Amino acid sequence: MRILSLPNGTVNRLDRAVWLTCPFDIQLLPLVGGSYRLYRGVGGLSRVNFTSPVASISGRLNATAIAGLGHLPSTRYTYALRPVRQDLLGADLETPDLSCSAEFVTDAAADWVGLRPAAPEALGAAALSGGRIRLRWRYRTPRGTTAPATFAVYASSSESLVGTEASVASATYVSDRDYSAVITCADGLAYFLAVAAVSAGSIASPLSRIVGPVIADAAAPAVPAAILDQVF
Repeated sequence: MRILSLPNGTVNRLDRAVWLTCPFDIQLLPLVGGSYRLYRGVGGLSRVNFTSPVASISGRLNATAIAGLGHLPSTRYTYALRPVRQDLLGADLETPDLSCSAEFVTDAAADWVGLRPAAPEALGAAALSGGRIRLRWRYRTPRGTTAPATFAVYASSSESLVGTEASVASATYVSDRDYSAVITCADGLAYFLAVAAVSAGSIASPLSRIVGPVIADAAAPAVPAAILDQVF
């Protein structure tokens, strides 16, 4: 599912969402009782409320308006679509699938801010001397999307990074290739790290995978001296 862009380059905002493919095609089933249920949550896919659909849509349609469903300013939403049909006894059968979903963020006026970049890939981190940690990652721009402008690096003593924390470093996107950044951390503390791609309009991607813990070591102990006990 994605938000459409019009042929002249303007964005169709929140008034239309289209699902391109679903793992379970409702058109292949008897159309009697066939429909889609649209679910929504504030946050990521794990926050979608699958007990209360926000809309029921005919199985013959491939698009629906979502602007009238109401959206809060500066909020991240995830919509998920599931096909439904009735069995011979009239009971609803819903496919418990999670893959047909779309995520977007609203601006201060409760309108869609635009497409999010893809998340960085293959993040790794290693401790250096002087309390520094080097991060390396790779970025590939998916076909049909716009490349990011920068990358934001996040570090936390907690594994529960969500991308709303203050970034500790940044890097400029040049092309699809490998990137790296070095951050300086407090001595002896363990850190969890992640990277997000950020568009020119300051729209952040989902976080990369979170790596860690990596322990910053600014004052490593001295190299032990070898003492030989010579016995003659």
